[in-house]
Amino acid sequence: MSQIDTLLQRLQQGVRVGDLSLVALETRPGRFVEETYLALGVTDGRERVPVADLILYRGRPPYYRAWVEIFAQRPTVPLGEATLNYFDSGLEKALLNAVAAALGPGERLFVDCEADAETLQGIRWGFPEVVTRLGFLLYQLGFTWFKGWYYPEGFREGGQKLQAEKPVDENARFRHERGLEESVHLFLARVDDLPPHPAVARAIERAHTLVSTDQTR
Repeated sequence: MSQIDTLLQRLQQGVRVGDLSLVALETRPGRFVEETYLALGVTDGRERVPVADLILYRGRPPYYRAWVEIFAQRPTVPLGEATLNYFDSGLEKALLNAVAAALGPGERLFVDCEADAETLQGIRWGFPEVVTRLGFLLYQLGFTWFKGWYYPEGFREGGQKLQAEKPVDENARFRHERGLEESVHLFLARVDDLPPHPAVARAIERAHTLVSTDQTR
């Protein structure tokens, strides 16, 4: 069984997040035999509500590696009498952890940023992806190559996505981290030209964390 199949099985069984669980609400075949669409929800044991959608691609060795896409995230999720936040929450971190654990060397994750206001703003301002809210989280999960993309899809226009990739080997990790280090130092060199904004301040703090702890080494 592939790691993507293991991820699918985990989400079908439910991933615990405190008193809640992330669980598959629906799965169906994708566009290719290797692809599965999954509607993900959160449950308290009584009610299930949608939180995000995923596409899981198992790959086609030796030609294509596996990848996962996360999209249509709901920024707020009504569950019972509570309203849960998705971004910067235990729900988001649990999902990203589960997906990262299922992806191996050279495999990719695509995350829709349209509803993620802080990450989207950072990409549009030209920040290095690794100092954005989402990019920093993904770097901590082992991804070392990033690119912000806008995918035009004909009459079904795609939104802004952040692509993150794990290194294929230690040589690739070294090259990626050298590039990240350079981009972070260039970013810090121009902070005086950036607008006063809470998202900018947080990006600068992440950049200093990366530099001071040698996390890009």
